[in-house]
Amino acid sequence: MLTPIEAHYLKIIYKLEEEGWSLVGAQQVAKFLGVTRVTAHEVMMRLVGKEMLRHFPRKGFALTPKGRRLVKRLIRTHRILETMFVKLFNIPLEEACRCATRLELIFSPKIAERIFSAIGAPKCCPHGELIPPLEECDEVKSDTC
Repeated sequence: MLTPIEAHYLKIIYKLEEEGWSLVGAQQVAKFLGVTRVTAHEVMMRLVGKEMLRHFPRKGFALTPKGRRLVKRLIRTHRILETMFVKLFNIPLEEACRCATRLELIFSPKIAERIFSAIGAPKCCPHGELIPPLEECDEVKSDTC
């Protein structure tokens, strides 16, 4: 099971990889988050132990295929929830984003997919970002919902 902090790290590493970084260093992530390099390295090594990242000593880290599929599932769930909050409940976008961030890890993928269908299977979230296709996502194991 991932912690919210580990999920946040994975999303940052995914974002940096999408921007063209083949390997992401602990220093880059630390600077992005405002933490020490040692703290970032420790969290990233935990993610190596969970098979979400690969470590290339003195070079950096990269998402594993398992890590990439999981982070895409988290992003998909986040964007589905965010869209639901804005579309159905008229919650301001930034508040909807904060709520989705709190729920994305624990929300059942089955329920997220039902919501996705109920809100019209949108291609993008309210920020205009693409919702990752289901076939690119890993199923997040959850005991809730």
